[in-house]
Amino acid sequence: MSKRSKTSRRPRVAWWAPLPPHHSGIADYSAELLPHLESYWEIDLFVDGLEVDPGLAERHRVVDVRETDPAPLHAGYDAVLYHIGNGPAHIYAYHALLRQPGLVVLHDVALTHLVAEITHGRGRTDLLFRELREQHGDEAAEELRRYVYLHEPAPWLVEPLRHPLNRRVLAAARAVLVHSRFAAEQVRAARPGLPVEVLEMHAPPPVAGATRADGPALVLCTAGYLTPAKRLESVLHALARLRGKVPFAYHVVGELAPGYRIAGLVRDLGLEEQVRLHGRVPGPTLDAFLSAADVCINLRHPTSGETSAMVLRVLAAGTPVVVSDEGWFSELPDDAVVKVASGPGEVEALAGAIESLAREPERRRALGAGARRYAQAHDPVSRASGYAAFVARHAGPAGTATERAAARALDSAAAELGFDAALAGGAALAGDLG
Repeated sequence: MSKRSKTSRRPRVAWWAPLPPHHSGIADYSAELLPHLESYWEIDLFVDGLEVDPGLAERHRVVDVRETDPAPLHAGYDAVLYHIGNGPAHIYAYHALLRQPGLVVLHDVALTHLVAEITHGRGRTDLLFRELREQHGDEAAEELRRYVYLHEPAPWLVEPLRHPLNRRVLAAARAVLVHSRFAAEQVRAARPGLPVEVLEMHAPPPVAGATRADGPALVLCTAGYLTPAKRLESVLHALARLRGKVPFAYHVVGELAPGYRIAGLVRDLGLEEQVRLHGRVPGPTLDAFLSAADVCINLRHPTSGETSAMVLRVLAAGTPVVVSDEGWFSELPDDAVVKVASGPGEVEALAGAIESLAREPERRRALGAGARRYAQAHDPVSRASGYAAFVARHAGPAGTATERAAARALDSAAAELGFDAALAGGAALAGDLG
């Protein structure tokens, strides 16, 4: 519980987001930003039964929505800030937002995984059919039918932005904060007239890591939560093309998504000597890998309109990084990253980029310097100032007549779709899948 000053005149803010020790980029994001926001606001943390880091719990009041109904509390805040991302840890915030509109920090434009977990993931595929049809029409529902009955690829994996299932969130938002121009364009197209602001995401402070060695082999690294969208198959095929031309060692650091297996491909390509799969490692070990690498490779296709906290961590380490040329990644400066196009030529382009970087150590050093400059310009202190300005522009008394009407409409729609029943188990689902 926070040691709150009775004479404080700072605005009161309700912060809905996963927090450490929960493992997610958005949890780390919150922990890195909150200390810099405390000078602007008095912040209460709304969580869904999850343990909260003792340091955060000491400085802030923690409201567990499994034990306390948050609805009566919201009237006492100058702003309610919902962090919405495309994963089960955000189900509780999604549920609350539909009933009590507020300010939204949209971390992913597409919320397909989130809504699919609420519905299809709990055996209520009928609700997902209805939700797709309600938000995106019969064509979207037909794509889901082909997935369920014909076993075609899940539409939310193939093209997440085609039917992003974000319209209920946007309807409930008083204003939206996003971290890229790309995301802002998507939101404005989906709900014209909604106030949308861009605040580029902060980079974490640099940490002391391992020293980059000047050995004969190019040290490569891919890190993070590893899903098919991270394009590891493309990376491995690109490296197989370089075997015998460029000496390299490739470290894959992070947890593989359920069902995502690449060890067999490593063997099939004959890369066992060059590739090491390390799994999830502690933070200091991760930072050592990033700092020791000559080049990191963090691709993303298809994009859900996200920003990569891992890429920002790489930039803070001063390590050159190869990214996909789409979404937020396209907005990164060319003096800090190397961009490769997704699509049929991805493997060839990636192999060419890696070979070029292997043969040009001066270019790698220049890119590393550019990466540090970018990270330094996106420090948490400056991002906190941007947050404070956003809330100051859009905060106001909770529960205006317009918002109450919007909440009634959303509540009615949610009940009609059966979301009350589906969401009732959302907290347990988040725990199971997080």
